[in-house]
Amino acid sequence: MQLKAVKVKGRVYYSIVESVRINGKPRHRYVKYIGSRDKLIESLLQGDELAIKVAKIPEVLDYGDVVALYKVCEVLELRQIINRHVFKGGGVDVGIQAIFMAFNHCVDPVSKNQFEFWYKYTVLENITGIKAMKLNAENLCTALDYFYPDGKDKAVEIEKEIVEKLKELFGIKMDCLFYDITSTYFEGTKCIIARLGYSRDSKPDKLQVNIGLVVTKEERFPVFHLVFEGNETDITTVGRTISRLKKEFSITDCLLIFDRGMVSEDNIGELDDSHYNFICGLKKTKVVKAILREVDDVELAKEQNFVKDLGEGFYLYAVERVRELYGKKRKVVICYDAKKAASKRLDRDEKLKRAEVELSMYRDKLARGNYREMDKVVSKVKGIVKGVSTYFKCIYSSDMGRITIDFNRRGDKIADAEILDGKYALMSTRIRMSTKEIISAYYDKDGIEKAFCCIKQPIGLRSIRHWLDGRVKAHIFMCYLSYLLMKTLEHMLKKGGLRMNAENALKQLSKAKYVVVTNPKGDITTSKLSIPSTQQRQIMDVLEVEYIKSEI
Repeated sequence: MQLKAVKVKGRVYYSIVESVRINGKPRHRYVKYIGSRDKLIESLLQGDELAIKVAKIPEVLDYGDVVALYKVCEVLELRQIINRHVFKGGGVDVGIQAIFMAFNHCVDPVSKNQFEFWYKYTVLENITGIKAMKLNAENLCTALDYFYPDGKDKAVEIEKEIVEKLKELFGIKMDCLFYDITSTYFEGTKCIIARLGYSRDSKPDKLQVNIGLVVTKEERFPVFHLVFEGNETDITTVGRTISRLKKEFSITDCLLIFDRGMVSEDNIGELDDSHYNFICGLKKTKVVKAILREVDDVELAKEQNFVKDLGEGFYLYAVERVRELYGKKRKVVICYDAKKAASKRLDRDEKLKRAEVELSMYRDKLARGNYREMDKVVSKVKGIVKGVSTYFKCIYSSDMGRITIDFNRRGDKIADAEILDGKYALMSTRIRMSTKEIISAYYDKDGIEKAFCCIKQPIGLRSIRHWLDGRVKAHIFMCYLSYLLMKTLEHMLKKGGLRMNAENALKQLSKAKYVVVTNPKGDITTSKLSIPSTQQRQIMDVLEVEYIKSEI
C-alpha cells in the first residue's frame, strides 16, 4: 500500500491505494480515501493505522508550549534585558540561551547533555534559526558563566530591570511582599557553598544550598532571589534580604510577611530600623505563651471572634491584643484552630497511653529482676517517655542495690498544654490593621510555598548537578526565570479571561505539534500544525499566538 496524491482544481487530496494486476496490467486499487492535507495530518495524529503504515514521519516537533513561552519572552523583552547586562562577543547570545534553558525547565527539564536533543525536537530552531548543535552542553555551561563572573552578581541587575518591566506592563505593586527560604540538594560533593544543613527535601545526608525568594502578594510575581550556604539558618538570611530590598530595589515602604522561623530580636530590630511594616508568626517563647494563656475558651468562642469554618465541625477564632514586644507596641493576634487543638490532644493522649503501657511493663520487669545499674535504667525510661517526658513524674528507688521505678502523670502539665493546644500568635506592626486582615495576609504567604513547589517539581530545580559556585547560582537563576515565565503566562491568561494555572496551560499546549509527513518514496512532503483543540485555541487566542500556518 502507498499514499497517493491527486490534484483537483488546484487542491491536493490523498488516498491510500494498493498495487494490483487487472488483466495482467498494474493498477491502483483504492483502499481508503483520506482527503485534504489537514485530514491526512489529523488521521496520523489520531493514530489511523493505515495512514501511519503508508506515511513516514521524519519530524514531529513540540510547538504549542514553547511558542507560548516564546511569546511571553517577547512581551517581557527578556532576551534584550539579559543581553543588556550580560555581553558576549560572537556566537549565540547569552540572552537567547538563557530563555531556552528556562523554557526547558518549564516543560521538560533535562540535563545539559540532553538539552541539544530536546531542542532539536521543538520548533525553536525553525523560529530562531539557531541550530541545535550550537546548544551543546559546553556552550550552555559557558553561557551560565556570564551571570556570576569573578564573584560579580549580574543576575540581580537583570532582576531589577525585570521588576521595572513588570511594573510597566502589568502595574505590579511592591507595597506587600512575601519572603521565605527553601533548600535544594546536590548529588556531588565539590561545590564550595554546599553544606549539610536542615533539609526541606528530607535528604539530611545530602549537601545542599539554601534559596531565599521574595515575591509580590498579588499574582506572586518573583522580585529577587538569594543563594545561601547550605548550613545557614533562616534567621541569618533576613538581614541580607532587607539590605537588598533597600539598596538594590530602592523600596522604602512595604509590608513584609514572613514565617516565625525568621523571628529574632536582631531581625526585628533591623526591620524596625528599615521602617518596613511586617507581619510574622511568633515562636512560643515564655512571653508569647503568657499572652496565649490570657485568652480563655469562653472569650475565643464569642461570635464576634469567628474567622472561618474549617470543616468537619471545627472553626478558627481569633482575638487581638496590643502588647510591648521587642521594645515596641505591636498588635498580637491570638488564633485558636479547633481542628489542630483536637488533633494535638488526640496525638498526646495516644503517646501518653503508649508510654504508660511500656512504663508499666518495664516497672514489672524491674520488680521481678535484679537490676543494679541506675544509668541503664534511667536511659531506658528516657527512651520510653521521649516526646512526652514533661507529662510524667518518674521515681527511682534503690533497695539493697536493686533498682525499682514508679511513675504518675503530671496533670498540671497536661492541663497547661491543653490550654495552648491549637493556639498560635501572629504579630503586626500595623496596629490599625484588623484581625481578619492580618490573618488573611499571613496565610496568603502559602503562595510562596507553592512557588517553591513549582520551582522544585515542574521546573526541575533539584537535584543540582553543577559544582562550580557561579554555575550553581546561575542554574538557580534559570529556575527563577522559569518561574517568572510561568507567573507571567498565568497573568496574561487571567487578564484574557482564562482562569488556568501555567502548568495546566502548558500541558494542554504540549499536545499541539508541528508535523512533517513524507511518503515512503520521498516524492510527497507536507507539513502542518496539528489542529488545535478548543482549549488550545482559547489559550493561543489570548496570547495572540498564530497556530494555523503551513510554514513556520
